[in-house]
Amino acid sequence: EAAPGRPWKRFAGPAAAFAALAALSWTLFAPGRDALELPFADHDALTLDAAGGVIAARGLRVERAGPDGTVTRLADLDRPARSLSWSEDGLYGADGTPALLRWRAAGERPDRFVLDHAPLAVFAANGTIWTQDAAGGIRQFLLNRSMTGVYLQPLDLAALPGGPVGPFAVDADGTLLAIDAAGALRRFAHSNGAYAAPRAGRSYGTGASLVPAPAGARVLVPRAEGAALIKPL
Repeated sequence: EAAPGRPWKRFAGPAAAFAALAALSWTLFAPGRDALELPFADHDALTLDAAGGVIAARGLRVERAGPDGTVTRLADLDRPARSLSWSEDGLYGADGTPALLRWRAAGERPDRFVLDHAPLAVFAANGTIWTQDAAGGIRQFLLNRSMTGVYLQPLDLAALPGGPVGPFAVDADGTLLAIDAAGALRRFAHSNGAYAAPRAGRSYGTGASLVPAPAGARVLVPRAEGAALIKPL
């Protein structure tokens, strides 16, 4: 459970993008714009923020590359992260332990919410967090505050047909988006506490993966030469 009494604040200072509201335009990813080259040579997990920054977990650190090319170190890790997801509430992550991490400011220790599973992937948006367990179950939580601190309220648990899918995102209507091993987009509709069999979407090629983003997911597409590209779905 997160420590009580800590102020509710967004990332600020050198990592100014963490203070940006989702209403800020995604100039790098607006329709018709070119894709963005991945600014990191390696990564364990990726997410994007509302100001166009690319955030990567790399070994025992989290870094942000801004649209101007500036790279800022945001956090140090106790162990490598397996998933990241940015939202206005903070930067969420999973590190292979039965817990959900949330950084509210650059350079601070994260809040740590104890769970009954070790998330394979996380996605956060507007105070709601989804985690994926080892069996492919998708768990939904609401971030709540009380007089004693901040806690996660369980809302839903539903099995995902076919098992775990890796990085994922959730649309406003509850549809879960993921990319399969062949690089094809899959959409899992959610209704009455269950996910339907996926509908097929566009194929991005083998090795493509989904990247959580505050204004809709993006896709990381590797290239034979040069850095991988982050593209709109």
